[in-house]
Amino acid sequence: MTLISIDLKSDFGFFKKPDINDSIYLTYNMIHKPALLGLFGAVLGLEGHKQYGKLPDYYVKLENIKIGIQPIGDGQKNGNFTKTTVKYNNATGLASAGTLNILEQVLIKPAYRIFLELDEDNEDRLKLYRKLENGEAVFIPYLGKNDFSCWWEEFKNYRYVTSVKSDNFKIKTIFCKPAGSRLNNFKKQIAFGFIAGMQEKAEPVFSQFERLPTGFSKILKQYREPQEFVYTNIKFSKTKFPMDENFRELENGDVIYLF
Repeated sequence: MTLISIDLKSDFGFFKKPDINDSIYLTYNMIHKPALLGLFGAVLGLEGHKQYGKLPDYYVKLENIKIGIQPIGDGQKNGNFTKTTVKYNNATGLASAGTLNILEQVLIKPAYRIFLELDEDNEDRLKLYRKLENGEAVFIPYLGKNDFSCWWEEFKNYRYVTSVKSDNFKIKTIFCKPAGSRLNNFKKQIAFGFIAGMQEKAEPVFSQFERLPTGFSKILKQYREPQEFVYTNIKFSKTKFPMDENFRELENGDVIYLF
């Protein structure tokens, strides 16, 4: 298995929440795995949704790739991207009333460091590795809508990856919140005193929570029940945090979560 990363960027992005379809279309803040698999399918030139009730070719071939997501760039603060709303008319004739006025929430300057764990013995994944490394794509990739084309840079191959060895660590990517728990229960113990107080003020703690889809239901052919993800700068203690096989420690000491 080979672990790589790319920095994925666009001027705008839109990842529609399927449970809201009334006066405004809302977007997820983080890109989610189904959207990424579609993007990588475009890179490879795999077929998308063609037949009702049948999962697309790209999803069938790529669904088992493990992916990590880290928000980056000037468009976000503490993992929360700036958003705006755009109003436009849908006059394609597909709207039930002839012309449909749409109010849509849009991400501004979304950017993500995407980690991928690839099996180079698999032909499709080896092709994906090479196309990402060479900056090539069969179809134009975009972030949620074909209006918002995107590209990537900073391809990196991580030569040394292990399970988590550090006694105390921060998780650089989003990760699934341990069920029925509070993050404060897993924090590194902070020393008391004047110096410790100064350190706390130097880096305020933040945590962003978002329920994201991780794939499609093979029965319903729609997003599976979303999972609760967290992005935080809390420093955790290895002896307290419930680790699993999805965590990796990189050669530079960063800890990431793959799913």
